Amino acid sequence: MRIFLSAGEPSGDLHGSHLARALRQAHPGVDCVGFGGERMEAAGCRLLYPLCRHALMGFVRVFAHLAALARLLRQADAFFEEQRPDAVVLIDFPGFHWWLARRAKAHGIPVFYFVPPQLWAWAGWRVKKVKRTVDLWLCSLPFEPTWSRARGVS
Repeated sequence: MRIFLSAGEPSGDLHGSHLARALRQAHPGVDCVGFGGERMEAAGCRLLYPLCRHALMGFVRVFAHLAALARLLRQADAFFEEQRPDAVVLIDFPGFHWWLARRAKAHGIPVFYFVPPQLWAWAGWRVKKVKRTVDLWLCSLPFEPTWSRARGVS
């Protein structure tokens, strides 16, 4: 089994490292690979790119790195086609991850959002995007499952 994990900031790297360890403990042969940081790498995730080293917040910083993010999307797209992971797990970092989810879905790969962005607080209008690109929304706060189900999100 091959799982593509992606975290773009230090908190996501921490959650991703716990997930990678749990997956490897439950399924010793699982291959965890993707974008992340030092913690995920220490947990046994093979990094294609250390995305957490370049955590981007704010429009200006993201805009300045659009070419690099586009290269990463192309790299992920090639990986999805050539290595065909069994699932893609996205951890927070919504701006980039919406695009990554679209690429995974284009290849027919199931997409899971682990520690999803808090749409209930700032972007409820993005629920349509979630329904199109994410197969399972793994909530992290106790009220999120009710909020998500009420909007038709699995």
